[in-house]
Parts: sequence; C-alpha cells; structure tokens
Amino acid sequence: MTTPFLPSERPRVDPLKNFYRHATALAMCGLGVSPYVDHAIAKLWPDLDKAGVQTVMRAAVAPVTTTSNGVQAFGNSAGIEFLRSLRPRSAAAQLFDLAVNLDVGTNAQATIPKLIGFPDPVFVGEGMPAPVGMGVTGATVLGPVRKMMMLAGITSELANRSAPDAEALIRLVMTETAGHALDVAVLSSADATEIRPAGLLNGVTAITATTGGGTSALAKDTANLVGAIADAGGGTNVVFLMNPRQASAVAILANGFRYPIIDAPSLAAGTIVAVDAAALATGFSGVPAIDLSKEAVLHWEDAAPLPIASAGSPNAVAAPIRSAFQNDLIALRMVLPCAWASMLSGGVQYITGATW
Repeated sequence: MTTPFLPSERPRVDPLKNFYRHATALAMCGLGVSPYVDHAIAKLWPDLDKAGVQTVMRAAVAPVTTTSNGVQAFGNSAGIEFLRSLRPRSAAAQLFDLAVNLDVGTNAQATIPKLIGFPDPVFVGEGMPAPVGMGVTGATVLGPVRKMMMLAGITSELANRSAPDAEALIRLVMTETAGHALDVAVLSSADATEIRPAGLLNGVTAITATTGGGTSALAKDTANLVGAIADAGGGTNVVFLMNPRQASAVAILANGFRYPIIDAPSLAAGTIVAVDAAALATGFSGVPAIDLSKEAVLHWEDAAPLPIASAGSPNAVAAPIRSAFQNDLIALRMVLPCAWASMLSGGVQYITGATW
C-alpha cells in the first residue's frame, strides 16, 4: 500500500539548485574540467540521467516549458526565486519578499492600478436601490526592468574541490555579490536613469531625528516615521530597515517594538528607513544570465567602476585592474533584469542621525 506524503513530509526542493549547478559547471569548464557544459554536468553529478543533465543545461536560459520529461525545470519566476535566495545576505531582498512581486515577462514593465480615493460607505433599506460610488483611481508603472550586473573573481583552486563544495562556493560568491549590489542600489537616493531604477529614498526628505537619545527618542522617531506614512494613506504593513547598531538598540530599549526590523549594514549608523511594504512593487524578467571568462581584464572596483581605458586629454586608465589570465582567476558575471517602485507617494520615510 502506498501512503501519500503529508505536506510536512514532502522532500524539500531547492528551486535554484539547477541554476547554481549550471553556474558551477560553467566555472569548471573555464578551468578545463571539460570543454562542454553538458559533459561537465554529467561528470560533476554522475547520478543525473540524460534528462537531468538537460534540465541543468536549461537553468540559466529561459525554458520553453515549465516541466520536461517529468523533471521540474525553471518557470518565469526564476528571478523572484533568485531574489528570495539572497534574503540571508540582503536587506533589500528581505524587504522585497514582503512586497508585491510581479513577473513582468517579455513586456519588461507592468502598470499597477490603485485606488487613491474611496467612496463613503452607504447603507440602504430593503428593496431600495444602492447608489454606485466611484473611487478615484490611479496607476503606478513598474519598470521597464533594468539590467543589474554583478562581477566576482574566483581563484582556479575551485577545480580541486568536490562538486558539492564547488557548488556551495559558487552559490556563496553569487549571493554575497548580488546581495550587496542590491542593497546599495535599493537603499539609496539615486535618481532613475536609462540604466537603473530610482533608489527608494529618491525624492524623500529626511525627517528630523529626535535629540536626547534613549527610549524617548526611539519612540518619538518611530511615531514620526509611521505617522508620515499613515498621513500619506499607508501604514498597513510598515517595515523598518536600520543599521545593526540601531537594531540592537531597539532590542534593548524597546522589547515590545511591534514592527518588523531588517538589519541593513549598507545603511549608515543612525539612518532609519520605514517602508510600507504593502505599497512596494518589484518586478523581474526571466532568468538571471550567467557567464564567465578566464581572459577578461577587470577594473577591481565595486562602487564606481570605469572603462579600462578612455581617450581624452590626457588619456585615462582605470586602476586597479587585474587580468584574470595573469592572476589565474575566473571572472564570473551575472545579469539580473529587475525593477522596483513605491506605489504610494510618501510610502517611504527615513531619518538620519538617530540618537539612540
């Protein structure tokens, strides 16, 4: 007699396992393990049959179908799944997990309708006609998606690792690199341009921090931030992001603090950001694309990378630069098309210089 799995007994499926295996196989190909990705996959994971190898092969490209030969492949939500995998290392990924997540697909953008004014409630008697109230509607345009690119260098010693170790190291490098890049981009005041979405703090005026420190200042700052969001028409799902110093202070000073707190090391100490997650939308398009090179020359800079060389008077050369070939490295590149937008003007508030 066959007994079905209870929900709690079902094997846990890692939706990104094939994606990271594909990345690991690419890296191993670059190190000479095999000239072909499918051969490298079969060699690294000999328990996979032919269908399993092909499933891993499709993990870094958009699949035609969501299932193939009975083996689960990637659907169009792979970008969202990758984002969720960043949660242990990214404050923005934790915030986005609470937001409205949309797969914008090939359209690269989505229009999200919203009510910005509500009709008054009406009571009617038995058999009486009900008046038709019309709210004031608006829309938020999410996108178009922009290309977030992350680069990392990995030493060739990876070739000496077992398949599980190599896969774990690739996963670690990709999640740490992507998580840091996402936090810096999202929790900024940068303007929207043709190449990136605006930071969540763009156009937001900082609320003055309360002086004096201690529990009193914490309570006043919290009330001011939540109150500003409520005045804008939000407040149903407020989340706080703050430097770990302030997060630890909240744990000590306000044991009954009722709002979720996300540690955000990329925020300066004393900066507190409050976001109505219910009014935040994120969008992703397709599967993260991965590639590697053993010959690339890279400007080793994560804040403001420059062209390797640019003509001018005088000519300019970026520094420091490294040759992957000369340093025996693999340059790993990942591209994630993504977008985010607040659906509520005033749904994001912040202070700087908190005294608690």
